[in-house]
Amino acid sequence: MTVRRSMDPDEEDAAVQTALLNHVLDEHPSLLRRADLMRELSVEADDWAHRDLIERAIAQLVQRGLLDYLDDFVVPTRPAVYCRVLGW
Repeated sequence: MTVRRSMDPDEEDAAVQTALLNHVLDEHPSLLRRADLMRELSVEADDWAHRDLIERAIAQLVQRGLLDYLDDFVVPTRPAVYCRVLGW
């Protein structure tokens, strides 16, 4: 996943949230661990700032009811899956 660094912080957060949610929904019903998401979505393994963006995106999507935790796994909620089925 590539995020342009010329974005303002809110745009960058939204872009990462969108990419993350799409990735989790694309992989559904497979279970994805947080560590796997970090590895799959990070630009570089040691890019702390980008990994922080991903952690923040997970937390924001959980807070908004689109993702949930199942032990160490991140899963889409039923409303998120339903929106994907509707084509949103």
